Amino acid sequence: MSDPIIDALVALTGATLEAINTLSIPPEERLIIIAEGKQFRSGDPWCPWKVPEWYRMPGSERAKIFLQNDWDGSPIYVGTQHKSIKSLPAIPIVNRSDGSYEYLNTDQGVRFIIKVVQTKLQFREALTTPGAHVLYDGHARYGRGPCFGEGGGSKGEMWEEGTGNGRDRPRDALVHPCEDGIFRMGAKYIGVEASEILDHGYTPNLAEATVRPTADECDEELKPYLSSLKGRKIQDINPALIPLMRSEDLDKKFWSYWAYFKKVYQPFVVHKAGWESTLSSPDDIGALTPTCRVFSHLGCSTKKHNYPVVRKQKQWQHEGNGRYAYWTTKPTDFAAGHYWLQHLLTYKEFNAFQPWEKSLNYALEKTNSMLTKDNFSSQIY
Repeated sequence: MSDPIIDALVALTGATLEAINTLSIPPEERLIIIAEGKQFRSGDPWCPWKVPEWYRMPGSERAKIFLQNDWDGSPIYVGTQHKSIKSLPAIPIVNRSDGSYEYLNTDQGVRFIIKVVQTKLQFREALTTPGAHVLYDGHARYGRGPCFGEGGGSKGEMWEEGTGNGRDRPRDALVHPCEDGIFRMGAKYIGVEASEILDHGYTPNLAEATVRPTADECDEELKPYLSSLKGRKIQDINPALIPLMRSEDLDKKFWSYWAYFKKVYQPFVVHKAGWESTLSSPDDIGALTPTCRVFSHLGCSTKKHNYPVVRKQKQWQHEGNGRYAYWTTKPTDFAAGHYWLQHLLTYKEFNAFQPWEKSLNYALEKTNSMLTKDNFSSQIY
């Protein structure tokens, strides 16, 4: 059976004409794997990102999609927050029989194969898929790493070690790898407001106040508070945390500090996180070396949280036509990943079987330009 997309590249002349029948070079295939994190996935009521339906619509129609209600109950639409989206053309993405999608850009000479995954195991596999472009869009978990689980904001262990790894399971009996939870690629120590643990209802892995963390071991947002770290019993930090703790020893002390969060002065705790030989291993970046060609980590503020780990400590650095990586400079939303994929697919210069750098640079420039026009503070780096 003929392939209609390949046939589009075949030029046949009439039988009585002198011109020669021609066959162009088949397009280069480029695989894009979109990893959707917990609470930010297709179909999530709080996230309008939908693949491929959104991209098949012109931007003027995408802008009309309901996003959420404002504080006063008035509706907010996608185009309200991101006016630039109105200018985007529709992309005729085609369904494939295996559940993936494809789009042929004849200007680029590239056939894009697009897969959407939603589990941590699939994300690990994507990172080790040679030549793939892996795009993670979801929570960065204060830099602890990409987080996976069922859609929405439901509480549970998916926000940390994963389903089944709760406080009823001893630390030395945790099950990894697993389908959901955090894939770790953060600093060894990361500070988080104590109330966040209660809001999400997971068993935390707090740093005991035995050895004081050094600046080199800490996330950028924790470093300013190193001198004010104090070992406190969990009941002195917030007694509501006691039922969530893995240990029943109430005499243990954990590193904590006080800081402002959302204009409220409140206690913070220090998570023992990390990126290699972690409690979650092999669900960490230290347990594998990515063989994907591009990793776009578009969670919040990943330039500050994860770039130093992946690029400097893990030493996964750009070389040749591979190991490209992109990060966000501040908290972000769906628009960064949405614009990024749109511009990668619609770049108009021929670049088949050539380095990807020109098309990536184009997507970077166009995405950041649109985010700026939207008055959005985050950029892709």
